[in-house]
Amino acid sequence: MTTFITSDQVDEVLGSSWASDQATKNKAVLKANAYMTSLRLANFDPKNIPQDMINAGAYIASVASSGQLFAQKENSGVVLSSMVKADGVETTETYAGINTENESLLPDDLQFALALLSSYRSNPLAFNVFR
Repeated sequence: MTTFITSDQVDEVLGSSWASDQATKNKAVLKANAYMTSLRLANFDPKNIPQDMINAGAYIASVASSGQLFAQKENSGVVLSSMVKADGVETTETYAGINTENESLLPDDLQFALALLSSYRSNPLAFNVFR
């Protein structure tokens, strides 16, 4: 795993009050580094992380500290209909379909971080051809 950010760097970017305590900060930074590593970022020197990556990592750590980075959504969309029955114990929910791969489902700070990282993200299906 690549270390993109440290807790001290997040404090520099967001101020020291971005998480409740040092243990939460350490866990959030670990999650942020794991998340950024999973993005398979390219075109940077791991020994000299660019400032925009540090900024992105800080916002990702902030999202992680609030428990939203790896949160699973059980349902999504707008409720179109809902039916509840008391004695027969029946319940029905219908949601409008939306694309669950859409980044609009992500917290705004995570969307911002991904925008900061866009120039470093590579297409996993792309390949270089050398002649």
